[in-house]
Amino acid sequence: MDVVLCSTGAPEVWKDGAAGFGLETRFLRGSRRARFPETRLFAQLAAVFTRLGHRVQYTENRLTRGADLYVFCPSLITLRRECAMIARLGAANPGARILVAGRVASALPDAFDGLGVIVVRGEAELLFWKLAEVLRHPASIVPLGWAEDLDTFPLPDWSTMPHGRFRIPTDFWKFPTAPIESSRGCRLRCDDCPRTADPVGVRRRNPEAVAEEIRRGVRTWGFRSFRFLDPLFGQHRDLSFRLAERIARMPQSIQFSIETRADAMPAELLRVLRRAGLVCVGLEIETPDQQTLQRRGRPVVEDGVQRELIAQCRRMGIRTSAHFQIGFPDDTAESVRAVGDYAAGLNPTWAHFHPVTAYPDTPLFDRLEDPLAQDASAPAALGKEAVEALRRQCLGSFYRRWSYWRANAALRWPWLGGTAPDQRRESLPGAEPAHTRPPEPMGGLDLIRRKGLRQDGPHQQPGVADDARRRHTE
Repeated sequence: MDVVLCSTGAPEVWKDGAAGFGLETRFLRGSRRARFPETRLFAQLAAVFTRLGHRVQYTENRLTRGADLYVFCPSLITLRRECAMIARLGAANPGARILVAGRVASALPDAFDGLGVIVVRGEAELLFWKLAEVLRHPASIVPLGWAEDLDTFPLPDWSTMPHGRFRIPTDFWKFPTAPIESSRGCRLRCDDCPRTADPVGVRRRNPEAVAEEIRRGVRTWGFRSFRFLDPLFGQHRDLSFRLAERIARMPQSIQFSIETRADAMPAELLRVLRRAGLVCVGLEIETPDQQTLQRRGRPVVEDGVQRELIAQCRRMGIRTSAHFQIGFPDDTAESVRAVGDYAAGLNPTWAHFHPVTAYPDTPLFDRLEDPLAQDASAPAALGKEAVEALRRQCLGSFYRRWSYWRANAALRWPWLGGTAPDQRRESLPGAEPAHTRPPEPMGGLDLIRRKGLRQDGPHQQPGVADDARRRHTE
């Protein structure tokens, strides 16, 4: 069977962002040579179909005729484009089967009504065992369920995708970049967070399986950096320490980034992760207003804890990427500006101000009367245009400060040297041969000086130096 993985994303759209609902940023916008990594689900499905003996190809923003099965993995940002492409594909290939998978498909199956597709709800990697059953199923919406052991899934296969272009420039300076995960689910239950909608709770992978995926990605596809998709990295510290040890002992050093909370990242774990290759920490801060956090069911992190973590990261040469939310239903222009002021006080390497979005499968989404008929990211108090204007103000006031550049320029451009923090990793015990930088080769003159040898006399051909000196004088 010929299978086509159909992508309709743009370079600036990261489909794995926001727990699979997608994020869009200004970075890489309009780029032809680089793009955010394709969703990890596509790579896993490529491995699933290949292991089952099917031929797999990948396309971007174009129709490919003649295949037996087409697979889409939409995000909220690209949902309209995907639906339009599915309609054109169905008209051009009446006999083909079209399958829609992923987080949006599971949360919004009704969005694909009338398109003649099969919507799989749950974890699409289970098609490894249920593909034939799904294709025979008479209904248009097929529940797959959830896996208990994430390590039973085949490792991702990136061979059909433009993996050499994958990069996340806010996190890394070595590319290409691949998404990876060591766990799924989150122990917190915040009413506006899409990461808490996993019905089976937190599931963790074996650190050795994660390390093997990294080794394979480096060896087979040349990945030099990895973005962990875990919503709360470090929530199981013993596994985090074991994973860091295995990464540090790899024959080739890599860069990786994580997402966590300041109160879930002790200094000892941070140091070990840094030695293993950690170069960026993402922090979900959202707002300094404790009452707003409590109303949303989000535990409050003390201000001093967040400031100390950012300061520790800066001292270790680790970038910090702080995410704030603006436009809550009870927000005012003054409260939004206060978020911007708080971000400037924390002074992370990157600050992102996201309009509050009611993601499907969250309590905030369920409280909306008709979430699909309105702009779920626009609160009634301010409106979409006002929130966007305030977002731009926050960005401008954050990055147009001399104190920002003085503290973060060395982190943004570590290769420039100068006053930049030492970016070379310390090695874990037993990992020195793999992770110490080899000495620079010395020139002949340096080697002679180091050995204490003369530069003339018995170490030159007789008369050569005298003849050369005489000719130069003449």
